[in-house]
Amino acid sequence: MPSTFLLILAFLLPITPLYGQPTTTPPTTPQAPTPAVPAGVAGLLTQIERAVLAQDKPAYMALVVPEAGPLGDQVFRTEQGRWADDWVKNRVEVYKLKATPAEPGRGIQGSGPDRFVCRLKTTWKLPTSKRTRSTEFDAVFVRTEAGAWLYAGEAWCTAEHPATATFAGARVKFNPADAVVAKTASIAGAAMPEVRAHVDDFLGVKPTVVQEIKLYRSLAHLQHSIWLSYTEPLGGWNEPGEAIKVLVTPDSVRDIRGYLAHEYAHVATFVHGPNATDAPWWLLEGIAELASANYRPGATEARQRTIADWAAQDQLAPWEAIAPFPLKPEDEQYDRHVYTQGEDMLAWQTEQFGAQARNAFVASVCKGDSLDVASTKAFGKPWAAIDASWRNAAALLVKPEPENAP
Repeated sequence: MPSTFLLILAFLLPITPLYGQPTTTPPTTPQAPTPAVPAGVAGLLTQIERAVLAQDKPAYMALVVPEAGPLGDQVFRTEQGRWADDWVKNRVEVYKLKATPAEPGRGIQGSGPDRFVCRLKTTWKLPTSKRTRSTEFDAVFVRTEAGAWLYAGEAWCTAEHPATATFAGARVKFNPADAVVAKTASIAGAAMPEVRAHVDDFLGVKPTVVQEIKLYRSLAHLQHSIWLSYTEPLGGWNEPGEAIKVLVTPDSVRDIRGYLAHEYAHVATFVHGPNATDAPWWLLEGIAELASANYRPGATEARQRTIADWAAQDQLAPWEAIAPFPLKPEDEQYDRHVYTQGEDMLAWQTEQFGAQARNAFVASVCKGDSLDVASTKAFGKPWAAIDASWRNAAALLVKPEPENAP
């Protein structure tokens, strides 16, 4: 958005010339009527509401664009499958959709005979919550050759960054009507070749997928895109086969490389196999934090200070307490430990055994090995010995209290 606006008001007053003939007002160009919500789309919204409330995932997925074909979107389809898994597990008590025609001139492809863009408001409530939540965004619906309407998600503007000999490619999706988001999209796309090269080298892998990135301006919109039950604050998200999702804030715009490196490190970690998402949460977040540390000035020093403080106060977490996602209610005080303690363990492993052994440990756990088996394979020592050595090293970070002068 420009920092300075110039507003000029011109007052056009009726003038009668000397010859007595008044000027005529030029005819106005008629505005195209705003398209109404097609009956087929209105009916589709009702079907979606019923499927969600009935916890009927197959019925819902039949209303979403397919993975392949002219209307296909594999990434969105994957995201919607996991989105539906959540409300199958966590029943939604209230779920309402309201579509109003989208404002013209927002920089996205408009409506047509087989495409309808609208402003979609979603309202929902879970039985476990006292609060009804809502979000709204520009959404798109497409019509099949058979005449059926399907939901195609957000009406994104897409910037393609093609693959090269050294870069697997990226695709950034964003709302162009928001100047901050549009600028962030440009920065993110330009940063991805460097970020991918760094993380691939750091983790010793090389995913070949064209990496999709979606930028969100609203926390509620981002949370809604993950699960209806998701209420925790977050700045980014990634799961296997999904887009990297980033919440656009002043922090994320300033440190976009760090955000992208963290989330892309998840992409690179998940290539180890289908069991990667079952790995301890601290390991997944720890390796992502370590991979992005060079984009976060002062991160190493800050981490070591925190670990020293926790060690001095006997507040280092048991590894089993920070393994599940989400944490158990009794272990929620260890929320920060997932990231900081996980990163420190993996940084210590790197210092002691080298990056190749650390990556072998991560890969082994992501393939389904226990911590004990993985550490024995990678380091030649059982997990208990690795844990004890790390805790001794953490204790050494604690600076002794200065002696009082006599």
